[in-house]
Amino acid sequence: MTSSVPCHKIGDSCVFQVPNASRGDDKDAELDYVAVLDSSGSMDTVWAPLARSINKLQSLVGDFHTVTFDNNSYRKYGELSERLRDNGGGLTNIKAGVELLKEVVTELRSKGSKSFLVIFVSDGYDTCGNTPESLLQSAKGFNNSGMEFTTVGVGNRFPTHLSMALRNAFHRGRVNLPNLTLVENVQDFEKIFGNLAQGILESAGGQVTLKPKVKAAPWTKPMQTVFEKTWVVLDGLAETIDMEGRQLSLVASEWNFSTGEAVMKQWINMLHAAAASGEDVRDPAQAAVGLAHQIAVKVERAAEAEVETTSRTSNPKCPSVYQRLRKKMRSHKFDLSALKKELKNLADGDMLSHLSDADLAQRLAIGMKEGKHHKRAMQWKGVDVEEFGTYLTRFQTLMDECLEALRNGPDDENRSAVSLESNRDVLLQDDLPQAISELPSQYFLVDCVPLIGQPVVIKVTDGSMINPWLVHVESVTRHTPMLDTCTILGLADENGVAHMSVGGGQTEAINAVCPLFTKEVGPVIGPFMRSKLYQMLMTHTVCKNIDTIDPDSHPALMAALVCSLLGEPPSSWREELIDKVLDTMKGVYLGRVSFKDSIASLKDTPNFTMVTDSPDLSTKCQSLSKPLLLTMCCAEDLDVQQKTAIIQRMHLEHIGRILGSGRQYSDWFNIPDAPTDVLFGSKLEFVDLGLDVKKFASLPALRKAIKLAVDICTTTVPADLDTSKIKVKFNKRKLELASKRSKDPVNFEILEAFSGWLVGQADIPSIPVETYVAHGCAHTKSYDRATHEVLDREAVRKLIIGDAISAFYKDRKTSLKKSLVDEGEALYKQNYHETHQDCVLPLSWAEICQQRAALGLEAVDQEALGYDSKTGMCKSACMCPKCGFYLMPLKSLGCHLAEMRNDSDPFVEAFHRCIFAMRHRSDREIEHACVSGKYIQRPPPRNFKKSFQERGDVLRREIALIKEKYIQMFG
Repeated sequence: MTSSVPCHKIGDSCVFQVPNASRGDDKDAELDYVAVLDSSGSMDTVWAPLARSINKLQSLVGDFHTVTFDNNSYRKYGELSERLRDNGGGLTNIKAGVELLKEVVTELRSKGSKSFLVIFVSDGYDTCGNTPESLLQSAKGFNNSGMEFTTVGVGNRFPTHLSMALRNAFHRGRVNLPNLTLVENVQDFEKIFGNLAQGILESAGGQVTLKPKVKAAPWTKPMQTVFEKTWVVLDGLAETIDMEGRQLSLVASEWNFSTGEAVMKQWINMLHAAAASGEDVRDPAQAAVGLAHQIAVKVERAAEAEVETTSRTSNPKCPSVYQRLRKKMRSHKFDLSALKKELKNLADGDMLSHLSDADLAQRLAIGMKEGKHHKRAMQWKGVDVEEFGTYLTRFQTLMDECLEALRNGPDDENRSAVSLESNRDVLLQDDLPQAISELPSQYFLVDCVPLIGQPVVIKVTDGSMINPWLVHVESVTRHTPMLDTCTILGLADENGVAHMSVGGGQTEAINAVCPLFTKEVGPVIGPFMRSKLYQMLMTHTVCKNIDTIDPDSHPALMAALVCSLLGEPPSSWREELIDKVLDTMKGVYLGRVSFKDSIASLKDTPNFTMVTDSPDLSTKCQSLSKPLLLTMCCAEDLDVQQKTAIIQRMHLEHIGRILGSGRQYSDWFNIPDAPTDVLFGSKLEFVDLGLDVKKFASLPALRKAIKLAVDICTTTVPADLDTSKIKVKFNKRKLELASKRSKDPVNFEILEAFSGWLVGQADIPSIPVETYVAHGCAHTKSYDRATHEVLDREAVRKLIIGDAISAFYKDRKTSLKKSLVDEGEALYKQNYHETHQDCVLPLSWAEICQQRAALGLEAVDQEALGYDSKTGMCKSACMCPKCGFYLMPLKSLGCHLAEMRNDSDPFVEAFHRCIFAMRHRSDREIEHACVSGKYIQRPPPRNFKKSFQERGDVLRREIALIKEKYIQMFG
């Protein structure tokens, strides 16, 4: 049996990819994977994602072996711990890792293994004294038969030259295996490593024999043994080739972008490996430049021909999704110019061996699967490449299952004013399946797949970018009935707004569309609108955010559109659009479980439907526009009582949400006449403080006692207080302004229009706004507002008056605290100065015990008083004889002595320490040392000249007395 292989002509040769030989499924099991991982301390920030990535790869392959190295090297078995300290954390000894790698490979060979793939990961240089020369010497001479080697560099300190030298020493495998994968940002590690691993697994293959001989690149020698999945060049234009005894038919095929890119990347990969080791690659690179140019021309011509062919069978004014995709791919940054430029640099003698490690790493990234050019287009972090691929596969399955029903179903008359196509027309394009299969990334989805809908201008905020229910529709077009997103993208200004001419020199602004369907079309197009691909399109349309995918984006936009329409005067135009929104919601989304739960809750317990979020509830209200839209969808099933309850609850919850930080009654209510004891008939009963300043060891302790004494004073309000005589004024204007500034699309104006739409203007129920405000002040969380009963008007009135009384006396207490503290501080300071003027003499422990006994104090040990036998002073007790705390343990002597350190009574620091140290010197020398602050232990030293100027006679007498006492005690 003959198999066919696509081949691509270039000059007098042809290029094709070596297919897999049919040798069963055991070829992958023949490959042993060996990860050599830098586990030094500098890898701390990347170790956890590295460990997760290695563990994931290990679970996907048969034989996996792990080596880690810091100061030493270690053989690891099983899953890697995500904690670096479990795997190393020391210096970087690359040589130790290389030596253990050789031991592992030697051991595996002794057990019969023949093929090995080494993944080397590091972020820095060897820090254990091993020179690059010694490292390379360690690698040289080792039997590298069957070995493949790829490196992953982390950060900008990666030893690129050394790693490439190790690769050249060990690698004898596939020429298309990446030399280097560069990870510049640690947060991208798992994604980049995952894509590298996927590429390695997809390209894994053994060696096969081909006849006639082929070349790995145009400048290499012909050979018979090559690796599967690699691209090879066959001189001449043969029609067949023999592979392992099987005849392969070479079928001439056109060049396309993916083929040209893959071939050029493989050639660059080979040239980089040679150039990094110092080889002169100018001649082979020059040959590659000419061939690369021919490939690029062929790719461009094939793309143009393809577009031209499809254009003949389609509306020229409305390109299909596939045509847009081909055009976008030709103009996108994913072109071949970067690859051609790199080949030209090599041909011009730009030798990689002369580059720094950082520059070399950047150059090697060109042409690699995870190079910087690829990375720029893969910034949609919420949906990775693998996820997007699953979305494409599911959509293809969906088309197989549902397109026939859509084709045989009713026509969608909502067509774009520019492209003249509807969402149904887009889905029925003949080449849509091919376009979906070739979509390379989410960016192409946004640019190439149009959404058709009602044009609007939406206001995007930080909140709406993560919660689409907060989006606001600021205006709805009247003259442009339907438009497509591709037209908007093409006409948009720098702010993303397109301006459509409507005649008379007037324009309508548009920055988004809201897809709408009739009740007949909605059910058949619904599966596509609910697909992940269309959810991504709607998320981008609503949130202007491609980092996430939110399935509520379309319903949220419809809710915001309804809110905007309710704000318009009643008209047939308004009612028709509202009906379209409701038909779309019913036909596409009301089957969703979460919406069913919300509607059931609206009917039975509307208070819980308005709760923002609670683990006890199956419903979630991210915005009041959600229950508003759902209520309108099920309005026909609601009775008058249910409608009234919903209207009142929506008002209550709206008020609760807009109060913001102003949750005090006094923020919304005030009593015009200032509260007085006479007005309220209440009294503030103060207990007798009975505070004796002599009982407090410090001012902070006194202040605390005064405040506590005032706080326990009670306020009594007569039980029979007649609140009817007290006027309470509600700040309605402030509440209205808060509603207009609401982040929610719903405000008072919208609620009134909604109520009129639901029950009729004449039957709108009364809204007790003041009681709802009081309820919102009392309960800040939506769940609490839902579970607590709303008080009646009189109860609220008493609550507000009681709060005003409490606030009044709270102010009275604050004022009283201040006056009492001021008075207490004055008395404390007076007493303190009177009791701390005497000279403080050092005492022996016997003297301290004797004096404590005379004061009737219980015996304590030296530690309790902080007694220092070397200086005769206590560090935890005051030694001023007249002090009320004389020789008593204190929690903080520094706090007690704080008053001695103020400017009105200068305190000489280290006074006793200075005298003790200089007790055998003259009094004048001691005074000079005290003034200069010589013995102060805490820098900076201070000058106490002012102290001696104001209290010199007293201090000199104290110096003489303390000096004498120290000589008496210590000699």
